[in-house]
Amino acid sequence: MKKETREHLIQHIREINDPTILSEIKLFNQTDCVIGRAAILKNIKETSDYTYEELSTELFENKRQLIRIIKLNNLIGELKVLTQKRLISKVAAYEISSFSKEKQKEYYQLIQRSVSQKKNSKRKTFKYTEYLALKELDNNVSIQV
Repeated sequence: MKKETREHLIQHIREINDPTILSEIKLFNQTDCVIGRAAILKNIKETSDYTYEELSTELFENKRQLIRIIKLNNLIGELKVLTQKRLISKVAAYEISSFSKEKQKEYYQLIQRSVSQKKNSKRKTFKYTEYLALKELDNNVSIQV
């Protein structure tokens, strides 16, 4: 991004009149936890009339990424915790967030088993490729809850 464009965007943020929204935008940009960012973004969307296009300018994120982030609010609590602890990759969390609550509970149980088997492994994060493997398993085998 060109320096003058970035400065223009920063100036635009300073011109926002609503101190609550300005505070939320600042908090969003300072938060590196994706679940925290999802909650902040949901609050901004619910308390303002910003479109995703406008928010993408204000938050320095592209529209598609903002839509993915806000979808994380659809995760069940257990999956939010695993995502927050970075035991589930963001990409896997984005995909799982579109499933029904029942299906998410089934995946949570499978993920828990997968993550617990990695306790002695250096890499404990449930990656997107592992999610795809579980999805394939789910398509072929009925999961016991």
